Amino acid sequence: MRGAKIGTKAVNAIDNASDAARAIDRTHDYARTIGLAPGFRGVTVIGPRATYREFAQRIGASYLKVANDGAWSWPKNRRFLYRVAKRGDDVVFAGKFNPRLIAGNPKSALAREIKYLDKHGYEWTADYSMLVKVR
Repeated sequence: MRGAKIGTKAVNAIDNASDAARAIDRTHDYARTIGLAPGFRGVTVIGPRATYREFAQRIGASYLKVANDGAWSWPKNRRFLYRVAKRGDDVVFAGKFNPRLIAGNPKSALAREIKYLDKHGYEWTADYSMLVKVR
């Protein structure tokens, strides 16, 4: 039963992220109509380890690539996020984000990522599907 529940969450997360990808497509369409070059900025995916890699690959977005979970480190992640912020990428959350996720665990990798992006000029969209650089 538990495996089925996790599978359903992963499917729901990917469906939600697909909605975010459509929103990004609309953003890029708008950018082209006002004269910005295609690819004016990139798209990066963050989120739960179980879903973010697969979703990023599916939509052709960038994501933090590590050989395995044991190879992950905050310094590697911070360097990756630095490059994301410098480019001004839209940052899609692979899953249904709930602010309580980070409130309950403020030292989690996800909480640190969001705090870093916030510090570097990002804000959530109204539906919490992605972070966009606003300053």
